[in-house]
Amino acid sequence: MKMFNASAMIRRLLVLLLFTSGALAQVPEGIPRQLARERAANISDVYYKLSLSLKPPATDVPGSVEIRFALRQPSETLLDYRDGLLKSVVINGQTGERKAQNGDIILPAASLHTGQNTVDLNFTSYAGPAGKPIIQYEDKDDGSEYVYTLFVPMDASMAFPCFDQPDIKGRFQLTIDAPSDWSVISNTTGKTSTHNVWEFPETLPLPTYLVAFAAGPFQKITQAGEPTVYFRKSQLARARSKKFRSYRRSRQKASNFSLTTSRSLFRFQSTTWCLSRAWHTPGWSTRARRFCAKNRCCSAPRRRTPIFWAAIS
Repeated sequence: MKMFNASAMIRRLLVLLLFTSGALAQVPEGIPRQLARERAANISDVYYKLSLSLKPPATDVPGSVEIRFALRQPSETLLDYRDGLLKSVVINGQTGERKAQNGDIILPAASLHTGQNTVDLNFTSYAGPAGKPIIQYEDKDDGSEYVYTLFVPMDASMAFPCFDQPDIKGRFQLTIDAPSDWSVISNTTGKTSTHNVWEFPETLPLPTYLVAFAAGPFQKITQAGEPTVYFRKSQLARARSKKFRSYRRSRQKASNFSLTTSRSLFRFQSTTWCLSRAWHTPGWSTRARRFCAKNRCCSAPRRRTPIFWAAIS
C-alpha cells in the first residue's frame, strides 16, 4: 500500500513538473531563434497603424496601434513589447488579456484564425535622454526639447507592440500628436492638421528597426536646387552662414545620387543617420550603402549632442 502511494505521488510530481515546464516554455524570455523562424514562416502581410502622443517634458508616451497580419495556421502567437505599460488588448473584436510576460504579449490560438487577423492595443511607453528607444534631447543653448527614435537593433518593441524581428516586415502608417510649434519628420512625407496632428502615408514594407521619426521646434531652409534642411532653432544663424552652405553643397556632391522628397537623412555632429526610405527603395540600395560607408552613416555619433538636425527631403 505504501509502495502504491509512493508510486502515485511520484507520478503526480512528474505530471506537475511537465505541466510547469510546458507553461514556462510558452512565454520564453525574448524570442529564441527557433521561435523566430516559426513566427516568420507563419506570419505575413503585416500592417501597423501606429499613433503616438508627444507632450514634453513628460517622459510618458501614450499610444495605440492596430496590427493586421495573416496567419497560415491559427497557433498561439507572441507580440513583442517590453519596458512599457499595456493598457488594453482587443483580438479580432474580443477583449484579450492585458498582460505582457518576459517582454511578450500572448495572443491565444483560440482568438486567432487562418488568414487575416486584427489586434488593437493601447499602451504607454517611455522616453528619456538615454537608454530608451525614444530619445529626449534638450538644447542647452535655448532650452528647446527635441525627440528622436533609435530602434536599432531590437528596441522598437520598447516603443510599441510589434513583431520585432527583421524578417517580419510590415507597412507602417504613423500618426503623431505633437505641440503646436513642433515639426515632425518620418520615413514618409507627413502632413499636419490644425491641431498639429501629423499624419504620414503608409510606407513600403519595413523591418521594425528602420521605422524612425524626429520631432521638435525645427527651423528649415529651402533653396532652389537644394534639398530642404531642418535645423535646431539655436543653430539657424549658423545654418544660414556661407560656410555651412558650402558644407551642404559638398555633402550633396559627395553623395553621388539625387535626393528627392521621401529619401531622408539626418545629419548629426560626427555622423549621418539614414532613414529607411533610402535603404528599401528599389534601385537606391547600392548607392545609399556606398554613401553611408564613405561618410560613416548609421553608426553611433561620437558625442550624444547633435549640433544641428538636417532632414534632406
